[in-house]
Amino acid sequence: KAQAEAKAIQKVINDSGESFELKPWDWSFYAEKVRAEKYDLDPALVKPYFEMQSVIHNGLFFAMEKLYGITFKERKDLPLYHEDVMAFEVFNADGSAIGLFYMDPYAREGKRGGAWMSAYVSQSGLKGTKPVIYNAQNIPKPAEGEPTLMTFDEVSTMYN
Repeated sequence: KAQAEAKAIQKVINDSGESFELKPWDWSFYAEKVRAEKYDLDPALVKPYFEMQSVIHNGLFFAMEKLYGITFKERKDLPLYHEDVMAFEVFNADGSAIGLFYMDPYAREGKRGGAWMSAYVSQSGLKGTKPVIYNAQNIPKPAEGEPTLMTFDEVSTMYN
């Protein structure tokens, strides 16, 4: 299989006018070109399969429960710094509360680009504090009433 892939990659190199032999450090770059040429998949075609609320509840939270036994309950009663932010209380399998999780998914004016997570409050056994964590992404906000359809990269980022 690797030899067949190397042959396909070498063909892309040669067809591009280059005249060097494939080396390990070239593999990822040219393998992506082979993939794009071979499958020619438009990333927009997968977006309908990644509706944000489904990704969060039926994907991310489902996986967290199956892997770690923790569950999430949305808290609409907590103060939020922006209308697009969602707040969730996080519980252990035994039902005990272990912290809060804020999700800030949409891009907006004044918000820095990229994706990151951090803590508003760090967990401390000494101080008896539970963590308050937030996750920020910059997914384009859809038109009013439209679902938020995510790219595969946006979904992958949410899981990281």
